[in-house]
Amino acid sequence: MTALNLIKHHQAELQDLEARAGDIGLFVARDAWDALESEVEACTKDSVRRNFIDDMPDAWALQLGMAFDEACAKWIEQPLYALDDSMREAMGERWCYDINRSSMQSLLQSLRIHNQYEAEFELLIKQAKPGLPGIVRGAWIDDEGYAFDHMGEGSTRDGRRVREQFYAARNQVLPRLAAVASDFLLRSLLLYRTALGGVQAGLLREQQSTS
Repeated sequence: MTALNLIKHHQAELQDLEARAGDIGLFVARDAWDALESEVEACTKDSVRRNFIDDMPDAWALQLGMAFDEACAKWIEQPLYALDDSMREAMGERWCYDINRSSMQSLLQSLRIHNQYEAEFELLIKQAKPGLPGIVRGAWIDDEGYAFDHMGEGSTRDGRRVREQFYAARNQVLPRLAAVASDFLLRSLLLYRTALGGVQAGLLREQQSTS
């Protein structure tokens, strides 16, 4: 395959990725949120302590950002890595695409997600906080043993309510994460397409000068 034909092949691959940007964005969003749900479930499956859960919005927002970055690497960066490798092998120093720039953009986006969703997760947890202190206050005077007997049960309910809040938030958050991922994909494709255009223009000039 000639260099110009290889470029045309890559341009077709970019068009295909662009046409599927919406679907790919949704794949990224689902993977990221699935990873977060697994973390939330692991932390709350038995019970949840109030002093522990108050520290979790930051940790879970960080988890979502990291999972988003990993999903972008899988669905967006890996296809571009494959294209970049073949072009770099064929064109050598002519090829000037900086694959690390896309990786850095993904990392920066994951940090933005952490900052954005920490406050949202605080709200979800606040909405889930039930009445364990209420159980204690309500029963303390009449039956201290009753209150302590029901602390474990209340803690288990706390965990369930936290999980339910995150499950309910899924359909609201996924479209937003998908839009961010799709935008990241389109920006990455633009960078790659620009690099292809530069090499293609140089090859065409060389052809014209020798014809």
